[in-house]
Amino acid sequence: MLRTTSHSITEIALSLGYPNLYAFTRAFSQYYQLTPTHYRNNDEK
Repeated sequence: MLRTTSHSITEIALSLGYPNLYAFTRAFSQYYQLTPTHYRNNDEK
């Protein structure tokens, strides 16, 4: 979703069932070793 939509990261986190942006960012960062913002920005280059 970070790659294919322009939804905010908060909207994506909530739509996936995370209680807030911080929980999503923590889980995402542990898995990918990148924040969702860095992941999205690096994909656009």
